[in-house]
Amino acid sequence: MKRVLFILFVSTFLLSACVNNEKIEISSPSYMYSGTNKIDKKVNVVLKANYNNKEDNYEGSLTINNITFEKILFKHNASLISYQDSERTVLGDMYFDKQENQFAIIVTEPSLFKQLTNEDYKSEDLVISSPASSLE
Repeated sequence: MKRVLFILFVSTFLLSACVNNEKIEISSPSYMYSGTNKIDKKVNVVLKANYNNKEDNYEGSLTINNITFEKILFKHNASLISYQDSERTVLGDMYFDKQENQFAIIVTEPSLFKQLTNEDYKSEDLVISSPASSLE
């Protein structure tokens, strides 16, 4: 009987570890703006990711307008990192509220800034907020 209980306990523990992944998919109106108010426009953003309790982060993909990052890693209040093959790029900072399905990205990567704004990066904050359709 003790052996059966032990096997049940171990199998329950192992199964619970396997189902601790949480999936998110956010595709809602988003808004991009800068601190100087030179840039303010709507953007299309799709964020798909799975949460891994063991690694304490999300892994997935991110599309901003027509720019797609196939593999990203992030956690709340930390760097948003893109991987392409062996190249690692920090795109900016990610702030994520999984309860409300809301996020904000502060873009700090110069080439992404240029792709999104057609302007050179000058240490200016560029924020993408979702869901949002304006600054108000």
